[in-house]
Amino acid sequence: MIIKLLIENKSTSTYENIKYSYNIIKKKVSYSTTNYHVFRAGVIASNMKIKVEGIGAKTKSYYWVNAFIREFVASIVSEKMGHLKMLLIIAIILLIYGIMSYLGLIL
Repeated sequence: MIIKLLIENKSTSTYENIKYSYNIIKKKVSYSTTNYHVFRAGVIASNMKIKVEGIGAKTKSYYWVNAFIREFVASIVSEKMGHLKMLLIIAIILLIYGIMSYLGLIL
């Protein structure tokens, strides 16, 4: 088996890193990042229709709380349209339920 390492060093974000890296190789790849970042990087690549497999590097235990908060906030921000759509659907369902309950159509 031949392993070839190509380094992408022009990106300033995870999105750009995946985009530029994919332009270099154009096939299924594995990527390595910190173990707390593997999920979000995989979601970004999946949204870009790129097949990847993440390999997580060990993270020091004292950094986990900070890393978890950082990844949680980044995931919320990067998927904000999906979250807004879901909140809108929930609000509509609650509104319909409230109206039906007010009219006595449901108990």
